[in-house]
Amino acid sequence: MIRDLEEFRRLFRLHIPAAEHLAYYLETLARSPQYADLPALAGRFAAFEQRLAAQGLTVADYRQQQLLALRDELAAVPALSRLCAAAVGPAPATRNRLSEQTGAWFVSLDLREANFSVLKLYDDEGVLGDGPWAEFCAARGVDPVLASSKAFRQALFGYLEPKKVQRVQLGLTAALADDLRKGGLDERRIAVLSHDELILGFPGDDAGLAELRAVLARLAAAPRRPALRASVFRSAVVEPGIDLRAFYDLAGDGPPALRHRALVGVPGNLFYVYFKRHVLAAPLDRRDLYFRVEHRLAQWVVDDLPPAS
Repeated sequence: MIRDLEEFRRLFRLHIPAAEHLAYYLETLARSPQYADLPALAGRFAAFEQRLAAQGLTVADYRQQQLLALRDELAAVPALSRLCAAAVGPAPATRNRLSEQTGAWFVSLDLREANFSVLKLYDDEGVLGDGPWAEFCAARGVDPVLASSKAFRQALFGYLEPKKVQRVQLGLTAALADDLRKGGLDERRIAVLSHDELILGFPGDDAGLAELRAVLARLAAAPRRPALRASVFRSAVVEPGIDLRAFYDLAGDGPPALRHRALVGVPGNLFYVYFKRHVLAAPLDRRDLYFRVEHRLAQWVVDDLPPAS
């Protein structure tokens, strides 16, 4: 049983409006493949709490201890000084034309563990190691549950020249776009270019999908540093500012296989209403309507709520 739900929510960016209904929310989320590991994660977190309790620590205590220790260590590595001194030139122009390409195939290309990976580019001494963030943390005795939290890693790197790191990331993303252009990519295919992501858009027909596959094949044939993560998806507008993305796996020459659907831009206080309607296509439960305002539990009023049993 999870003791500190607030820490669990914070570390793994979950919407759990009512602690007494934790099991319901975990089960509801786990109905989507996107959250299939969530029940197991909750079990690992509960065991993590027990390990800390045996040492007289809370998760908040331990999180802060590790944040300060890692911050101080990383702030002192020569790689950070080199990164800060690196010439980056004018900032490349960003863009966002995702909404202009209705029915398109998209591929998102982002840097794996971007903040840590960018710092490693300047690690001439190799003190950060050759492996991913999890290995770096394990070598320093950081509990794997905390190390697996993206929110923790981002909070930590928020103390380590984040603006310069983002500027370097933008340069890397822009360089990737330039390399793809040189390889024949049509400029119109670049839908989004930002400091942490390059999204390419292709026509939604078989020819567009074939073009997308060809780009992925070129990238696979020439691995980059930092390593890239590619996510293939289609996007539909639910309403202004809120999109539903369907993510696909491309295995060989076979047809795209739906992996999961995910919402983008949904306000946290409406998350379960949209999640039930658009991801699960399931009827609403009263617990889907709960949200918090100034630490008080509130509830939305909707027309399609089934009567209480």
